[in-house]
Amino acid sequence: MSKQEIYLGKDGLGELSRLLKNLEAKNIACFTGNKSFNTQSFNKDFLTILQDYKTYFVQNISPNPSAANLELYRKEMAKGDYDVMIAIGGGSVLDSAKIIHFFTETNLTIKDFFQKNLTLNKQNKRPLIAIPTTAGTGSESTQFATFYIANKKYSLDNEWTLPSHVILDPIFGENMPRYIAACTGADALTQAVESHWSCNSTKESTEYSLKAISLLSTHLRKAVLENDGLARLKVIEAANLAGKAIQITRTTACHAISYPMTSYFHVSHGQAVCITLPSFLLFNSNVEEKSAMDRRGAGYTQQRIAEILSALRASSVEEGKDVLQKLISNLGLKTKLKDIGIQKKDLELIVENSFTPSRMQNNPRVVTSEDVMHILTELI
Repeated sequence: MSKQEIYLGKDGLGELSRLLKNLEAKNIACFTGNKSFNTQSFNKDFLTILQDYKTYFVQNISPNPSAANLELYRKEMAKGDYDVMIAIGGGSVLDSAKIIHFFTETNLTIKDFFQKNLTLNKQNKRPLIAIPTTAGTGSESTQFATFYIANKKYSLDNEWTLPSHVILDPIFGENMPRYIAACTGADALTQAVESHWSCNSTKESTEYSLKAISLLSTHLRKAVLENDGLARLKVIEAANLAGKAIQITRTTACHAISYPMTSYFHVSHGQAVCITLPSFLLFNSNVEEKSAMDRRGAGYTQQRIAEILSALRASSVEEGKDVLQKLISNLGLKTKLKDIGIQKKDLELIVENSFTPSRMQNNPRVVTSEDVMHILTELI
């Protein structure tokens, strides 16, 4: 299993400078967003650090990257002799860099790898430094990376895609638009809650997820609405913990249902995952032995739900559901499907495309098509 070094603090630029010297970098490939990078307050100092190195920039990575675009980048990267790669941006930038980083040392195309269902455990020799500019996707902490082919979501899931180094500093998200801050924060919250009730949860993962839930319920609103530096540092920490948690457990039903919302209706990922979170808190709390997916039984899930409620400072499931809905709403996100462009006539399409096995089978209570339709109908 690959190792990861994480820096958390307020000298991220200094850490990057020191790290590049320690790695004896010469030729660097740097992946960024487009406007999201060029308008940041840290941009000038970041570029100054890179002046000492030969640097190739990939700057036009788009949200929800397609396999076709990633394959073009992979071909271009294969031509260069890069000894270090840096990914600085949101989840799509980090995911794209992880995918390209993985394939630059193989003779496989991305298409071949997935169509032939090949298994490849190959450690990259090049370090990948991940610097998230959003607090919530958790991409810097996980071994999986998302891309799309013709409205279908796919994931590269391999232990060697985990970035070797991570730099977490609130300066990198200082100019983040409020909506993006809200969406990524809501994504982190959903990841943490889903990980905590996951069928794959462990002692380690529940420690990560519970701390993340507590930090986010305390600091997320202030970080998003007031852009408070200390609150943003706490949210960055929480997002990293949530990422570590889902690295162990993976996500559950909320994420499964979100994928067709993003693919077919272009709903932002964070908005899509959080909109069903309060409903699934209530749904999963009603688990019985006959409907339990977790091999440890309904009682184990009930215990996890109780811990989630405690972290949310809620005395009942109903209050916990209300706390989540209010937090989502206070962030400026929507709690009703009609407000994100999804109508009742669209629900069948979402239900039909919601059953990602690795996600639905990880939910602690059995979820049927009828259950999903009922939850979505209540959210119209």
